[in-house]
Amino acid sequence: MTAQAIKDASGNLGTIEYQDHLYNAPVGDILNAIQTCGSENLLVIAHNPGIHMLARSLADKGDKVKLEKLNIFYNPATLSIFDCDIENWRDIQPQNNTLLDLIIPD
Repeated sequence: MTAQAIKDASGNLGTIEYQDHLYNAPVGDILNAIQTCGSENLLVIAHNPGIHMLARSLADKGDKVKLEKLNIFYNPATLSIFDCDIENWRDIQPQNNTLLDLIIPD
């Protein structure tokens, strides 16, 4: 699985929690799952269109070029990095986060 491959390569991913009900889930289901997380940092790996819609819904601030690219397409293996000014994941809200980076593979 993708998460295990990333963990093996980085050696620093932490605990992996699989949530099968999120496979091809709509953005609302993915956001609800995020709001139940207790860790400080979070890596969400999911499929389009849900993960693209989630990234678009979270982004409010950041580099204008990256925000424009985010709105246009989201290739497989794209990585969005956000700064979410929250104390707890339950507080995350759409359109209230900074897109720090958007890494789109060739």
